[in-house]
Amino acid sequence: MKGIIFTEEMFNAVIEGRKTQTRRIMQDGVPIGNWEETVKYARYKVGEVVYLKEKFRIGDFRLSSNGHYGISYKDGTKKETYFFYNEIDKIKKSQKSSMDGFASSYLMREYFCRYYIEITDVRVERLQDISDEDCLKEGIFKREKWSLGTYYQYKWNGEVFQTAQEAYAALINKTYGKGTWESNPYVWVYEFELVNNR
Repeated sequence: MKGIIFTEEMFNAVIEGRKTQTRRIMQDGVPIGNWEETVKYARYKVGEVVYLKEKFRIGDFRLSSNGHYGISYKDGTKKETYFFYNEIDKIKKSQKSSMDGFASSYLMREYFCRYYIEITDVRVERLQDISDEDCLKEGIFKREKWSLGTYYQYKWNGEVFQTAQEAYAALINKTYGKGTWESNPYVWVYEFELVNNR
């Protein structure tokens, strides 16, 4: 099964039900114009269930002699799971080198994930064609304060933006690097819903 990574803010937005879309930059060489050909290059397909990768920490001891270890997640949840021995050193090294003591989400495997999403729609568009409504589906949230009026953010207590699109542009530049929004690449638009744990 394939996994998918979101920033920590967007991971939380998915779990909270605020984020139901994600845009991923289309790789070079994908043919545009014939949808049957184009969609063959999509990483995720309609109906596919994908697991969410997140940061985690492995315990310093085994819980049993059969290879089961205790792991914990950033929200304090704990779980017992099986690890392949060749993965343990990589995970512990990642934990030690990180600022927060958690292993990189890139190292998460399906057998110790907690959440899944199901892809419900796939399409292609230019990045800057995102609507205000879709910005909100991407996890941008609208707030109102008497001193600021209506404003938008992608992170609680983060920078404030006048429009949903400005907030999303800042998020995409943070995720993919400065200038991504301005370059206006083709993107895959994946719509999804959170599904029950397996």
